[in-house]
Amino acid sequence: MAIDYEEPDSFDEKWVRSRSVSVQCDEHFLTYDEHFGRSRSSSISSAIWEWGRRLLESDAKSLNSLASGHSRKSSSTSLVSVASADSKHTEEDKEEDVWQVWGSVVNEWETYFKKKNSFVKDLVRRGIPNHIRNIVWQLLCNAQNCPARELYTDYLKSTSPCEKVILRDIARTYPEHEFFREKDGPGQESLFNVMKAYSLHDREVGYCQGSAFIVGLLLLQMPEEDAFSVMVRLMEDYRLREMYKPSMAELGLCMYQLECIVQEQIPELHMHFQTQSFHTSMYASSWFLTLFTSSLSLHLACRVMDLFLSEGMEMIFRIGMAILQFCKEDLLQQDMEGMLRYFQKEMPAKCEADPDYLIGVAMQVKYSSKKMKKLEKDYTSYKAKEQEEMIELRRLRTENKLLRQRIENLELESASLADRLVQGQVTRAQEAEDSYALRRELASLKQQQLLMEQELDAAKRKIKELDEVNSQHSSLDNQTEDLIQSMHQELISVKLREATKEDTMQDLLHRIKELESINKCLKEAYPENTIILIQEELIAVKLRESEAQQHIKELLQKINDLQSQLVKCVGNSAANHINEEIKNAEASQRKNNVGELQQRVSYLEKKLNESELRNMKMELEHKNVISNYKKKVALLENQVKELADTNQAQIAAENEDVKILCKRVTELQVKLAEQRELNKKLTGMMENGDADANHNTDKSFNHISHFLETLKQSRNNLSGEEGNFEQIYKLRLSPRDIHPPSTLELLKNKVNAQ
Repeated sequence: MAIDYEEPDSFDEKWVRSRSVSVQCDEHFLTYDEHFGRSRSSSISSAIWEWGRRLLESDAKSLNSLASGHSRKSSSTSLVSVASADSKHTEEDKEEDVWQVWGSVVNEWETYFKKKNSFVKDLVRRGIPNHIRNIVWQLLCNAQNCPARELYTDYLKSTSPCEKVILRDIARTYPEHEFFREKDGPGQESLFNVMKAYSLHDREVGYCQGSAFIVGLLLLQMPEEDAFSVMVRLMEDYRLREMYKPSMAELGLCMYQLECIVQEQIPELHMHFQTQSFHTSMYASSWFLTLFTSSLSLHLACRVMDLFLSEGMEMIFRIGMAILQFCKEDLLQQDMEGMLRYFQKEMPAKCEADPDYLIGVAMQVKYSSKKMKKLEKDYTSYKAKEQEEMIELRRLRTENKLLRQRIENLELESASLADRLVQGQVTRAQEAEDSYALRRELASLKQQQLLMEQELDAAKRKIKELDEVNSQHSSLDNQTEDLIQSMHQELISVKLREATKEDTMQDLLHRIKELESINKCLKEAYPENTIILIQEELIAVKLRESEAQQHIKELLQKINDLQSQLVKCVGNSAANHINEEIKNAEASQRKNNVGELQQRVSYLEKKLNESELRNMKMELEHKNVISNYKKKVALLENQVKELADTNQAQIAAENEDVKILCKRVTELQVKLAEQRELNKKLTGMMENGDADANHNTDKSFNHISHFLETLKQSRNNLSGEEGNFEQIYKLRLSPRDIHPPSTLELLKNKVNAQ
């Protein structure tokens, strides 16, 4: 079909388009990120479907140009040009064919995958184009419908317990590739994110070495979110999750199956492995754990991933057998260490030289799913037996340990019994020697006992004689003991009296101090001047009251005279009005003055009565204190007399204390006399206070008379000066004239002035 192309311009345009797409895919899939932006499967399919449709339309146009009559093939000169075009554009036409086929497959994936699955498998075996590999991988494993895709961003925000292990292994993953070479670069960061997200998604598996190589291969083809969804599908749908579990039971099954296939199909190599003790896990464990990503080149690893996603674990067995058949001759010439080096260095280069041949050999490997299931059953039964044997072995080991412990205990017991037997024999010999020595000592002790009995009889005789002598002196000893006891009792009684005397003395001293403090407080609370001032104030108030009453009478007479004069000077109506106002003012003033004076007098009388009651209470308290002191002095004198009879030496010291107490009593008596004199003075001052009160009343009456004189003058001048009438109402008695200051106020003023 490609030979019939006539227009090289259209062909070149298509070729440039395909090249640009491949270049863009090689540069970390920039065009893919532009179109899809890590979106879901709907955005992926819409963009790639449109791209494939355009390719198919361009191919259809080129085919239509072939059917037209204007092609070069109809002319006689076009044969040479067609032959040259065939030789130049054969490879490009093959690529165009692959593009057309894959475009139609991707565009109608569901129909092809369900109805033409064998056709899709054949296409995958031939190889998926690099620029659409990421999309085909997602379609093969149905990653676009993975529910874990939506949780990827949430996993990135949380922390994983496997982060330290992941960071340690990131630097070992594809260390020579540019995308993963830079430390903390975009490649290592995206690899860390995907591995961390999966460790949080599947906490049972977490992180396992080898899975980073698979994720790295996915990241070289697609973004992080798509790689995560593909990884989840690989784990859940392709048996990798069972392989990565901590028990790794699936990996053991794969090793067993591969070993059986090698034994059946390549017996020479199997015998060589057995002779060199080269187990299958030494070279094939990385094949299954990393899907050949750590053993082969990236190009070949991508081809292996194509086949694995299309046909599953079967292709890993096929490719493994193909590698062993391909390298059989080289491996038969190596020992164990040489085979290890060969699988690490020489085998990848040899497979990279002709990858199509390797995949062709893999397709020709005999693989039977029934046989694999049988091997799986055999392996499970073998493992079950092995597990039972392990359980039995553990049981036997525990029993063996218990038996050994029991044997050790018995040996220890036998050794202890032997030691005890030897020690018993030794002790018996020593006891025999001791018994012989004791017998000899017993005989000597019996002889000594006889001698001691004789001496005891002689001693008893002497004791009887001494008892007779002691009986005579015992009476004297009893008398001396009685005297000593009586003297001791007298000494105790004397000490007790001394203690009681000291207690009473201390109580008296304490009481004296209390009385002194009470006396000071009384002096401070009721000084002499206050009582005198109260008495004087009372007398002054009484005098002012009497004088005020007399002056009021005189003022009434004078007011009547003034009223008569006013009637003459002024009309009757004005005079009556003024007289009424004056009478009202005078009546109110009189009432106020009289009421205030009466209140003041009652207040002073109450104060006087209170002071008299306090003085009476003070006298009674002083009398009681003096009587108590007299009683206590009498008691002390009696005690002193009693103590003087018992101990003359102590009487002298007590006499001094008694003298001090007598002096104290005399001082208290003097103080009582002074208090009595003060009370007498207070009563005298109260009487003098009445005279002072009369003097103060005289002063107030003089002030009232002065007020009346001014009133007369104002009435006389009423006809000439009406404005001076207001001065009569402005003239008032000052509060100080009506209420003279009390003694307490005077004392406060003195204190403030000081």
